Amino acid sequence: MRSPHLLRIISCPSAHLLNKNEQDIHSIVNQVAHLTNQINGLLASNRDKIDTTIATVQAGVEQIPQLLSDVRTVLANVQDISKKIKRAGGRLGR
Repeated sequence: MRSPHLLRIISCPSAHLLNKNEQDIHSIVNQVAHLTNQINGLLASNRDKIDTTIATVQAGVEQIPQLLSDVRTVLANVQDISKKIKRAGGRLGR
């Protein structure tokens, strides 16, 4: 048989609130578990796309140093051509 003290605790409004809070927590935990399962399912179903995207980005990043070098070369060539045009323009005017 339960003691009268225990019965008072069980029937007390704060015990009801605790039970309600516990229910809310369990509900939230279940929702989080459900969302986690959905996310894992989406990741699994899109794994190939994700892997392809990562590989594409990595390949692009690896090309950046060469592209920068090419841009520097083009800029140097443009500057050289610009100097030659300016020199030739001065002679053409005479």
